[in-house]
Amino acid sequence: MLKKFQFNCSPKLQNSLNPKAARIKKDVLIRLNKANTMFKFVVTSPKDLNEIENDFITPFSLDVNKVVVMPQGITSEELQSTMKKIVEAVKKKGYRLLGRLQCEIWGGRRRV
Repeated sequence: MLKKFQFNCSPKLQNSLNPKAARIKKDVLIRLNKANTMFKFVVTSPKDLNEIENDFITPFSLDVNKVVVMPQGITSEELQSTMKKIVEAVKKKGYRLLGRLQCEIWGGRRRV
Protein backbone atom coordinates (compact mmCIF):
# COMPACT_ATOMS: atom_id res chain seq x y z
CA MET A 1 0.00 0.00 0.00
CA LEU A 2 2.90 2.39 0.72
CA LYS A 3 3.85 2.30 -2.98
CA LYS A 4 0.61 4.11 -3.83
CA PHE A 5 1.54 7.19 -1.83
CA GLN A 6 4.33 9.74 -1.90
CA PHE A 7 5.59 11.16 1.35
CA ASN A 8 7.26 14.55 1.55
CA CYS A 9 9.74 14.78 4.39
CA SER A 10 11.42 18.04 5.34
CA PRO A 11 14.31 17.26 7.69
CA LYS A 12 15.69 20.35 9.37
CA LEU A 13 19.30 21.47 9.03
CA GLN A 14 21.48 23.31 11.55
CA ASN A 15 20.26 26.59 10.03
CA SER A 16 16.85 25.87 11.59
CA LEU A 17 18.46 26.26 15.04
CA ASN A 18 16.75 23.05 16.20
CA PRO A 19 18.94 20.68 18.24
CA LYS A 20 20.44 17.76 16.30
CA ALA A 21 18.48 15.20 18.34
CA ALA A 22 15.23 16.87 17.26
CA ARG A 23 16.33 17.19 13.62
CA ILE A 24 17.66 13.71 12.89
CA LYS A 25 15.36 10.83 13.79
CA LYS A 26 17.23 7.76 12.59
CA ASP A 27 14.36 5.24 12.71
CA VAL A 28 11.96 7.61 10.98
CA LEU A 29 14.41 8.45 8.19
CA ILE A 30 15.22 4.78 7.61
CA ARG A 31 11.53 3.89 7.28
CA LEU A 32 10.69 6.87 5.09
CA ASN A 33 13.64 6.10 2.85
CA LYS A 34 12.17 2.65 2.19
CA ALA A 35 8.87 4.24 1.13
CA ASN A 36 8.18 6.55 -1.80
CA THR A 37 9.53 9.70 -0.14
CA MET A 38 10.96 13.00 -1.35
CA PHE A 39 13.35 14.71 1.07
CA LYS A 40 13.15 18.52 0.98
CA PHE A 41 15.82 20.65 2.59
CA VAL A 42 15.68 24.43 3.06
CA VAL A 43 19.18 25.85 2.63
CA THR A 44 20.81 29.19 3.32
CA SER A 45 24.21 28.65 1.68
CA PRO A 46 26.27 26.07 -0.23
CA LYS A 47 27.74 24.74 3.04
CA ASP A 48 24.29 23.40 3.91
CA LEU A 49 24.67 20.95 1.01
CA ASN A 50 27.61 19.30 2.78
CA GLU A 51 25.42 18.88 5.85
CA ILE A 52 22.72 17.24 3.72
CA GLU A 53 25.28 14.81 2.36
CA ASN A 54 27.07 14.09 5.66
CA ASP A 55 24.05 13.91 7.99
CA PHE A 56 21.36 12.49 5.70
CA ILE A 57 22.41 11.09 2.32
CA THR A 58 25.46 9.09 3.39
CA PRO A 59 24.25 7.66 6.73
CA PHE A 60 20.76 6.79 5.44
CA SER A 61 21.67 5.97 1.82
CA LEU A 62 19.17 8.50 0.51
CA ASP A 63 18.76 8.44 -3.26
CA VAL A 64 20.08 11.76 -4.64
CA ASN A 65 17.13 11.76 -7.05
CA LYS A 66 14.82 12.00 -4.04
CA VAL A 67 16.55 15.11 -2.63
CA VAL A 68 14.98 18.51 -3.23
CA VAL A 69 16.64 21.76 -2.20
CA MET A 70 14.76 24.99 -1.61
CA PRO A 71 16.26 28.40 -0.80
CA GLN A 72 15.62 30.02 2.59
CA GLY A 73 13.71 33.28 2.41
CA ILE A 74 10.29 34.82 2.77
CA THR A 75 10.36 37.72 0.33
CA SER A 76 11.05 37.46 -3.37
CA GLU A 77 14.29 39.37 -2.85
CA GLU A 78 15.50 37.01 -0.11
CA LEU A 79 14.63 33.95 -2.17
CA GLN A 80 16.43 35.27 -5.25
CA SER A 81 19.50 36.19 -3.22
CA THR A 82 19.72 32.73 -1.64
CA MET A 83 18.96 31.01 -4.95
CA LYS A 84 21.89 32.80 -6.61
CA LYS A 85 24.21 31.72 -3.77
CA ILE A 86 23.31 28.03 -4.01
CA VAL A 87 22.40 27.26 -7.62
CA GLU A 88 25.83 26.20 -8.90
CA ALA A 89 26.60 24.05 -5.85
CA VAL A 90 23.18 22.38 -6.11
CA LYS A 91 23.80 21.58 -9.78
CA LYS A 92 27.21 20.07 -8.96
CA LYS A 93 25.66 17.82 -6.32
CA GLY A 94 22.91 16.73 -8.71
CA TYR A 95 20.01 17.69 -6.45
CA ARG A 96 16.72 19.13 -7.59
CA LEU A 97 16.27 22.85 -6.97
CA LEU A 98 12.81 24.29 -6.42
CA GLY A 99 11.55 27.74 -5.57
CA ARG A 100 9.09 28.52 -2.82
CA LEU A 101 5.96 29.60 -4.63
CA GLN A 102 3.99 30.12 -1.43
CA CYS A 103 6.55 32.75 -0.35
CA GLU A 104 6.59 34.36 -3.78
CA ILE A 105 2.80 34.76 -3.63
CA TRP A 106 2.11 35.46 0.05
CA GLY A 107 5.52 36.30 1.50
CA GLY A 108 5.74 35.61 5.22
CA ARG A 109 2.05 36.28 5.82
CA ARG A 110 0.20 33.34 7.34
CA ARG A 111 -3.06 32.42 5.75
CA VAL A 112 -5.99 31.59 7.99
